[in-house]
This record gives sequence, structure tokens and C-alpha cells, in this order.
Amino acid sequence: MYSLRVVKDAAERGVKLVTDYSQILTKDEQQLKLLLQVVEEHRNEFPDMKKSAIVTGILDIVFYLLVQTDE
Repeated sequence: MYSLRVVKDAAERGVKLVTDYSQILTKDEQQLKLLLQVVEEHRNEFPDMKKSAIVTGILDIVFYLLVQTDE
């Protein structure tokens, strides 16, 4: 039962953190939904969150922006 309490506590703290942070960022429900979609998409694109994956993603974005500005 001890391990279940730890998991529940971590989940509750995570929900509280997201709730508090989202209220700081925006009060608009539509913007909040969009923000959460962007976060979900980012997590799907970088599931391991290793530094190398993040750097690769940033380089992809920079390359994309450079190509767009050249057109």
C-alpha cells in the first residue's frame, strides 16, 4: 500500500502543478486547450526527452524556419 500512496501523491502534485501553471499562462479555455495540445504533440515527438532528441528537434525547427525565410 505504501507504493500506491507515493504514486497517488506524485499524480496529485502533477495535477496541481499543471492547474496552477495553466492559470498563470491563460484564463481563456480555448488557449488552454491549444496549449495542452501543443504539449501533447511535443511529448509525442520527443518521448524520451533526452538532450540529443531535443537538440535534433530544435535543429529541425531552425532548418525549417531558414527554408521558409528563403522562399
